[in-house]
Parts: sequence; structure tokens; C-alpha cells
Amino acid sequence: FSSPALLKKFVMLLAGTLFLILVLLTGPLWVYLSGQLDLKTHWSMAKRESTKTAPNPKEFKPALVRVYYARSFNWRGAFGAHTWVALKDEGAPDYQILQVMGWRLFSSLSTVDQHSGNPDRYWYGEKPMLVGEITGSQAGQAITRIREAATNYPYSGKYRIWPGPNSNTFVAYLMRSAGNLSFALPPTAIGKDYPVKGEFLSRPPSGTGWQLSFLGLLGACLSTVEGLRFHLLGLEFGWNPLKSEFYWPGVGILSYR
Repeated sequence: FSSPALLKKFVMLLAGTLFLILVLLTGPLWVYLSGQLDLKTHWSMAKRESTKTAPNPKEFKPALVRVYYARSFNWRGAFGAHTWVALKDEGAPDYQILQVMGWRLFSSLSTVDQHSGNPDRYWYGEKPMLVGEITGSQAGQAITRIREAATNYPYSGKYRIWPGPNSNTFVAYLMRSAGNLSFALPPTAIGKDYPVKGEFLSRPPSGTGWQLSFLGLLGACLSTVEGLRFHLLGLEFGWNPLKSEFYWPGVGILSYR
């Protein structure tokens, strides 16, 4: 550093950043200490049953697209969530599930998992939450674009839990590709802001507003759907006055209606 004043500014900036990170970590710490996580059950024994909350595909005939999330398994749930997409063609008797799982690289060349099944199953003990859905002709159009995007996902052979590309990077990519899934992924979906094409400025997953993201490590978003959000090292916080919601790392969505 060329001067003491410049060094002082750098030290203050560094100290401020570290302090902000410590404040943001209060969310994951609260989730951990409040007993919201199952840290004892082995993954092979964790609950995976259907919650019976998705429409029965044999009774519900229109096309349907649903996006889900659930807390990640074990200690990772203090920080993040896993997301997936469920598709049902018009008149189809079952759902197609699309998601990314890193462990698939041990037995396959692709992290992308596509299979038929119940979209509303517990995610290794964690209850699934519905992000949003569309039905009818809009869903039919989105399904075509989503399947094409899943086939051409550029990171099918790579997985990195933080800052991405991971399962949330994949779902955010599918949502942007669909173009009409105007709902927001939760702030705990770490990796959703990872730039698939390396872009610094892009649309958020909802397709509304704009977001800035530097390698998924630092960024901001302004949208009528996502609200005003900032993320630092994957820890996202913000506010959406239109939905009466605050966002905090680990905790996720705090509604004050």
C-alpha cells in the first residue's frame, strides 16, 4: 500500500466485511441451535415418503409444472436447500422429476437426474415446500423449453456444492429457460445465482427484474417477485415489501403479514 490512509481504508473494509459475514451467520447458527435439523438419522434411513400434496396425475388431466424445495440433509440444512422441478404432460399418468445430484458423477457422466415418480416426497427427512406452479397451455409450453434446457445443461458433468454449479444452479437455469415461471426461489437455494454462462448481469430465475452476480460469490437482485436481495459468499438477505417478506441466511423467508 502506498500510504497509511489507503491501508487504513483497506483494513476498515476488510473488518466491515468480516463483521457482516458474522452477522449473516447468525441465521444458520439459529437453525442449528434451535433443533430444526436431524443430525442423527443416516441418509439411507431418512424419510422419503410422499406427502400426498401434489395433484393425482391420474385425476388431474391438464399439463402441470411445479417447482419444489426442501432443506438440505444433515448439517447442510443450516445453510441451504435442495430444489427440483416436476413436469406432467397433459393427460400423462405420472410426473417426471428433474434435478441435479452431485453423487451421480460417481456412477454416471451426468449429474442430471430425470425419472418418473412422486414430486412431493420428503427430501431425506425434510418436508418439501412448493415454490410455485403453472398449469394448462402455459405449462405445456414451458415443459418443452424445460426439457430442451435440461438436455443442454452445460454443467451436467460438473458439480460443486458451493458456490455452484449445483442443484439450485440447475433449477434456476431451467426456470430462466422456461420464461414463464414467475416465482422466486428461496434465499436458502445457494447456487441459484451462479452465472451459468459467465454473465455478470442477467435476469433472476423469475424472469422479472435484474440481478448482478460475480461468480455466485457476490451480487444483488431487484425484482417485483424476488424483491431486493443481496448475497455475499452465498449468504442471501433482503426484503420484499410487495410480499411483506424479509430474507435471511439459513432461516429463509420471514413473513410479517
